[in-house]
Amino acid sequence: MTTAVSKREPAKRARKAAASAAVGAKIIDRAPAVAGPNPFVGLRPEDLVSTAQQIGAQCVQEPTLLLEQQTRLAQDLLSVVDGSAPPPATRDRRFGDPAWLENPFYRMALQGYQPGAMR
Repeated sequence: MTTAVSKREPAKRARKAAASAAVGAKIIDRAPAVAGPNPFVGLRPEDLVSTAQQIGAQCVQEPTLLLEQQTRLAQDLLSVVDGSAPPPATRDRRFGDPAWLENPFYRMALQGYQPGAMR
């Protein structure tokens, strides 16, 4: 009797596995192609080209302003590298963790972020 049961057992397992695989395939077929939010959804190449053209036009119209801003940003970033940058502002709650000030690499990243974000 035990041999008959043991012969039927693999067949049952195979049917169960096939059924669960079929259910899994149906779920996968219904799942969206992207598992998480995609920041590039709806972003067309024409939009990128249009934005680049607008930025280029502004640079051509105001070259002195562009040079002033680039020079200021370069000075701010160099002051971070040589250590003469002012201490980071603590009003931004994202940087409230003490590690941002205690760890020299995090502090440089924070000080490098601030000039671009504040202007």
